[in-house]
Amino acid sequence: MSLSTYQPDAQGSAFGPSSGRGLKAHPEPCVLTPSLERGLRTAEGVRNKGFSLIEVVVVLTIISLSVALVMPSLSRFSRSIELKAVAKKVSAILRYYRSEAVNKGQVYQVLFDSDLKEVRVQSIDSASPPVKTYPLPEGIHLKEVKVESPEYDSDIPAIEFYPSGGSNGGTIILDGQGGIGYKIRVHFLTGSVEIEKG
Repeated sequence: MSLSTYQPDAQGSAFGPSSGRGLKAHPEPCVLTPSLERGLRTAEGVRNKGFSLIEVVVVLTIISLSVALVMPSLSRFSRSIELKAVAKKVSAILRYYRSEAVNKGQVYQVLFDSDLKEVRVQSIDSASPPVKTYPLPEGIHLKEVKVESPEYDSDIPAIEFYPSGGSNGGTIILDGQGGIGYKIRVHFLTGSVEIEKG
């Protein structure tokens, strides 16, 4: 039994020149479009990007220094806001009891206790005057209280409001940490209350 010998034709095809089904030994190289090239470059750049340990340490150090510099300013700003709110509250108390004195025809005393750091209110005309106390927040104190002589005796400085709407008058200075202060002025003739910074 003899074996036939396989020989390709001259074109390199096993099926002859007319078959058209031969395989090419070396296919043509793939041509990349500009958009595909940009995409490949971008992917390669993202793959190569990263942060070293030194870069991370430097960034964390900068953030820590920034926080350390900003915190004192934020703390002072917060104290200033709190002090302003307390000054408004004390002024509102004074205005309210001036109005009460006019409406009820009674004399009210607003007492300022620097030692206890509180503001107390009492009615002079009542048989057993109720005392209302308004404590000052921590860090805020009564730096100075100047009042004219009241009509009714008091062991501590007091501003009185009369049924006529007038007052004995006086000045209260509220102080906080950092040298910030607010001055509350009560007019002796009209009983009006004003706030000024300083």
